[in-house]
Amino acid sequence: MAASEQPFQLSEATNRAIRQCVHCGLCLPSCPTYRELGTEMDSPRGRIYLVRALEENRIDPDEDAGPDLNAINHLDLCLGCRACETACPSGVDYGEVIEGARAAAYETRLKRCSFASRTLEKFLLRKVLPSRRLLGAFIGLLNFYNKSGLRELFDDLIPNSLKPLAAKAPELMGKPFHKNSEAIYEAKGERRGRVCFFSGCVMDGIMGDIHRDTIKVLVTQGIEVVVPKTQVCCGALHIHEGDRVTAIALAQKNLRVLDQVDGEFDAFVNNSAGCGAHMQKWGHLLADDEQFAEFAAEISAKTMDVTRYLVDKGLLPFPNPYFAAAAYDAPCHLYHAQKETKAPMQLLGKIKKFRLVELPNSDQCCGAAGSYTLTQPEMSERIFMGKLEALQESKADLVVTGNPGCILQFRQGLARAGLDIEVKHPMQIAAAAAEV
Repeated sequence: MAASEQPFQLSEATNRAIRQCVHCGLCLPSCPTYRELGTEMDSPRGRIYLVRALEENRIDPDEDAGPDLNAINHLDLCLGCRACETACPSGVDYGEVIEGARAAAYETRLKRCSFASRTLEKFLLRKVLPSRRLLGAFIGLLNFYNKSGLRELFDDLIPNSLKPLAAKAPELMGKPFHKNSEAIYEAKGERRGRVCFFSGCVMDGIMGDIHRDTIKVLVTQGIEVVVPKTQVCCGALHIHEGDRVTAIALAQKNLRVLDQVDGEFDAFVNNSAGCGAHMQKWGHLLADDEQFAEFAAEISAKTMDVTRYLVDKGLLPFPNPYFAAAAYDAPCHLYHAQKETKAPMQLLGKIKKFRLVELPNSDQCCGAAGSYTLTQPEMSERIFMGKLEALQESKADLVVTGNPGCILQFRQGLARAGLDIEVKHPMQIAAAAAEV
């Protein structure tokens, strides 16, 4: 095969993670795409082989690596759910492998991806999400599109190449949360702690009610909440797509904002599993940045999911019952990436009359995986169907999950299936139980 003119170069951290793999194959049953396709190159082990071959220039990124798909396609088909890390006895940091590989192949991937993927990358990820002004305008247009009847009118007019994006356009869950100046929410009763709250982009723009419920729960639990001004996207979606340059710039912007927060805080809390997992890696991402390395490491160490923070503080009683038979579905980037397997259910277990029913595959990916529903809609749908079957067998009347992409995946998937099952964030349940 012809050698690539632009070498596929990996960082030392990525190479170190690759060397940890002993090729035992214990990760294969945990991988959603391997379960669906049964092909070695669509497993964690197979992708590690491909990444190593790409760096050693044995496979050119522009040439076929198999009978049907090229090497880059196999990497793109990975959801990045990191279930393989939980299964791995050698502790391979597969997240570092796949993100490092996508960064190395970023320009090649941009040239070869679909029109919908290029639109996502060049417009939404590079232009809209990093800008609070453009994001606000985009959310306004999205709300108008959903409520004005334009969605139905333009269904037949939208080019086929853009229909995957249009079909996934979400409806707003409450008014946007945007805060352009620092806001402080005082604890009710005795103050037991003080946190800095990350508002982000997607949650901030289309799920503002969840942010308001999160703050309500924190203050009723005796926690003072500081919401720093003009926060921006954390960069998680960008790093998943391989755009390290934008991811670094966004981390730096947020760190500048956090550096201006007045006073100490116990933790940097969030209610979005994907954001939390990424922000815990800011220290790693900026390790070579002389200006930000130390502060990034400090913030990463303080970053945690809001449920973990509250459980560690010791939960005060929730005064109200919440009547539901609920299936909790663990977001991959909370369960596998952050290794947080208990806190959400421990919090929900403190709410009177709230009954958790077993969801057999609750630790498996729902197929959302950040922008995966847009870039790989067919595989995303296939993976969700397994989740849907398990949910129907559980007889649950409510799904609870703590990540915006997962919430949207369930809401849209259940609507397509014609099932009247609600989908809520743990903080929405806790806020209702905390009402005075």
